[in-house]
Amino acid sequence: MAQDLSQNLIPTRYRSVMFDRMEIALHDEYGSKEYWRARRSMRYNSELYDIAEDYRKTFLNSTNKNDNTERPADWTKEKNRRNARGGPYLAVHLRRRDFIVAHKASVPTIMNTALQLQKRMAKLGLTLLFIATDAEQYEFEELKLYLPQYKVMKYVPSDYVINKFKDGGVAIIDQIICSYARCIHNRCTILQHVHIIDSFSRYNEKILKHKIVKQQRLHESRTARVLTH
Repeated sequence: MAQDLSQNLIPTRYRSVMFDRMEIALHDEYGSKEYWRARRSMRYNSELYDIAEDYRKTFLNSTNKNDNTERPADWTKEKNRRNARGGPYLAVHLRRRDFIVAHKASVPTIMNTALQLQKRMAKLGLTLLFIATDAEQYEFEELKLYLPQYKVMKYVPSDYVINKFKDGGVAIIDQIICSYARCIHNRCTILQHVHIIDSFSRYNEKILKHKIVKQQRLHESRTARVLTH
C-alpha cells in the first residue's frame, strides 16, 4: 500500500498531500491491524485539544489527571489499560434543525429529551450534563428549564476559535469534550449515551471512533478489538 501511494503521489514534486477521508488511503486495509494503527497515530490539531481540555477543566470539573485519561504525545508509547474513568459528566449529541425535517418521526421533543436525560442522569448519579447540539438557543434554554436540578452546559466558541477553526473545528472540539465523558457502566461507551437522542448521526460515529482510538488494543490476527472503560 505504501509503495503504491509513493508512486502515485509523486513525493519529489509535492511536499504535502491531503486526504479527504483516511479510509481512501486505507481502503484495502479497512478494519485490519494496520488500519487501526493508522487511526491511533492520527491526532487533531493540538490547539483543539487544549481548548477542549481548558473547557473541561473550567466548566466540567474534568482533567486528564483526575479522570485517568492522560496520553503520551507519542502514540506508540500508549499502553493498554482499563482504568480510565472519564469526566464526571454525561455527554449528549442533540440533533435539531434539518434533522427534525429529515427524521421527524425519530426525533424526540425537547420535553421528551429532558425526560430521557433525567432518567440517565439519575442512574449515573451525575449532576453535570454537556450538550453538543445545533439546536437554536431558545431550544437549549427550554431544555435547561426542564432540568433545573442539573448543570447543563454547551460549548460556545470565541470569535478567535470561529475565525481560525471554522464550524468544522468547533465540531471537533465538541467531539473531544464528548469523548472524555464518563460511562454508565464499566463496559459502556459514549455512543450509548448519545443514542438516546439520535441514532443516525455520523457525528456520533466520530465520537465513538475517537474513544476507540484512545482505548484500542490490536490482535495479532490483524483485527481490532475495542476496549471500553
